[in-house]
Amino acid sequence: MFSAFYRYRSQAFRYEISLLSQQLKQLLGFLFMLLASALPGIVLLIFMSLGKVIKAQGGEVVQAWVAWCFLAGQTLYFYALNHALLNTKQRSFQRSLAQNSWWLWLADARNLLLSHVFIWCSLFVLLSMNAVQIKQNSPFILFIVLQLLLGFLSLYRMQQSVTFCFLAAISSVYWSELSLFAIMVSWCFITLLCLFIPPISWQSRFSVTDQRRLWLSFYLHHYQILLWRMACILVIFSAMCVLATERADMIYLAGYFSGFLTLLLLLTLHIEVKKIAKDYELFLLSLNQAWPFKRMRLLSSVVGCTLLTIAIFVVFGQGYLAIILWWISIMCLYFAEKKPEHIALVWGIYLVGGLFI
Repeated sequence: MFSAFYRYRSQAFRYEISLLSQQLKQLLGFLFMLLASALPGIVLLIFMSLGKVIKAQGGEVVQAWVAWCFLAGQTLYFYALNHALLNTKQRSFQRSLAQNSWWLWLADARNLLLSHVFIWCSLFVLLSMNAVQIKQNSPFILFIVLQLLLGFLSLYRMQQSVTFCFLAAISSVYWSELSLFAIMVSWCFITLLCLFIPPISWQSRFSVTDQRRLWLSFYLHHYQILLWRMACILVIFSAMCVLATERADMIYLAGYFSGFLTLLLLLTLHIEVKKIAKDYELFLLSLNQAWPFKRMRLLSSVVGCTLLTIAIFVVFGQGYLAIILWWISIMCLYFAEKKPEHIALVWGIYLVGGLFI
C-alpha cells in the first residue's frame, strides 16, 4: 500500500513540476530561453559562491552575507515549489490514502531532498575536501545543516522561514564581530526559535475610507506577491554588494544587473496587480473609482522604478546608469501596461543591448 502511495506522490510531483515549467515559459518566454541556455553558467556561479562561504577576501562578514544570500535564495526557491512539493491541491485526498502521518512526511521529504539543488551542491563541495580541510571548515558543515533545517521549515511554515531570513540578517549586522562558526550556531538557534512563532494573519479587517486604505487592504489580502519580491530584491542587492566588495572593477556590472533584475520583478508585479485588479473592475466602475484606482496603480509602479534608480545611485554610485535605467523602466512599464505578452522580449532586448553600450 505504501509503495502505491509513494508512486502516486512521485507522479504528482513530476506533473506539478512540468506544469510549473510551462507556466514559466508562458510568463517569461524569451527570458526562459535565455536562462535555459545560461544554466551551466548559473551552476558555476553557485559553486563559486559556495567557495566564498568557505573563504572570502572580505573576511567572515562577507562569508556570513554570502551564506545568508544562499539561505534567502533557497527560501524563495521553495516558496515557488511549495505547492508542487506538497501537492496541496490533493492534500486532503492524500490524507485519506495514508494510513499513517509518516507516509505523508516521507513522501514530502523525498520530494524536498530530490529538488534541493542547494544542498546537493554544498555536499558536492564538502565531499571534494580532505579530512583536514573538513576539520578546518566546521562552519560550512553547520551551513549544510542549516540548509536542511530551513528546507523543512520552508516546506511546512513558509512564513516562519521568511521570519528567519529577516532575523538572520539583523543578527549578522549586530553580531558582525562574532566568528563565522558562532554566527552559524546563532542561526541554528533562530531556526529552532522560528518553530514556536505562531503564524500571523495579515488579512486584518478595517474600514476602507480612502484610496490609501484601499491599497493597504489590497496588499494585505495579496501580501505574498509583494513579500517574495521584496525578499528577492534584498537577495539581489546583497549578492551584488558582495560582488562589488570582492571585485571593485565589476561595480558597474553589479549595479547593472541589480537594476535590471529588480526591474523585472517590478514589471511582473505590475502585470500581476493589473490581473488581480481586473477582478474588481465592475465594482470600481459602480463607485466611479475605476480611473482613480488605475491612476494609483500606475503611480505606485512609477514610484517603485524611481526608488530603484535612487537605490542604484546610492548603493553603487552609478548616476549615469541610474538615469538611463529610469527611462528604460518607464518604457518597459508602458509595454507592461499595454502589451504584457511582449514584456519579457522588451526587457531582454534592453538587458542585452545595454551590455554593448
